[in-house]
Amino acid sequence: MEANATIWEDMIEVPPGHYPLVLPSNLGGGRLRITEDVRIQGAGPGLTLVDGSGQTPVFGVEGPSHPEVSISGLAIQNGRGGVSISGAGMRVEEGSTLALSDCVVEDNETRAPGGGISNSGQLHIFRCTIRNNRVPIGLGPSDPNIGGGVQHSGGGIMNFLSGDLIIENSTISGNVSNRGGGIRNGGGSLTVKNSTISGNAARFQGGGIMN
Repeated sequence: MEANATIWEDMIEVPPGHYPLVLPSNLGGGRLRITEDVRIQGAGPGLTLVDGSGQTPVFGVEGPSHPEVSISGLAIQNGRGGVSISGAGMRVEEGSTLALSDCVVEDNETRAPGGGISNSGQLHIFRCTIRNNRVPIGLGPSDPNIGGGVQHSGGGIMNFLSGDLIIENSTISGNVSNRGGGIRNGGGSLTVKNSTISGNAARFQGGGIMN
């Protein structure tokens, strides 16, 4: 799947299918890095599935060109990060912009902030479902205490200090972390409109949102 393009008008259409990322990072695989302006359009989250296979994170919007990216109509699932790898499903780096619409981000986990999504840039989430993501790996709502401060925050979404996060007409549910089960806002800008945040859990603070 070619994820780099030259101008924003460029579009990648991803047809229905299951797209597993089967190689771990140490074997040349890893996160799909989007480093230039592009629009990525799937056939719908029930039809177009981009899958980290429990081995690697899925997407990253990043790079010195500060890309402006639109992604819609995908399931982003089964991403796996590590101690220093935030955003197992999606990571938006500082200076980058992502509009994420009509997507499902689910069953991702990491040992760094943001089981489903981590944001240090500008992120607009519209008509999406963020569900069943975890920080740290394997944590459940009734598990014994597992230590960690900000490192184990934001089961669904971690919004960092430089992040500008807008969530509209979306559902954040079933996510788990030590702090901020649904969303952990770590000093950035957070706006939530017409959305449902329910059924999330945290070991210590902020089952739904920790601000």
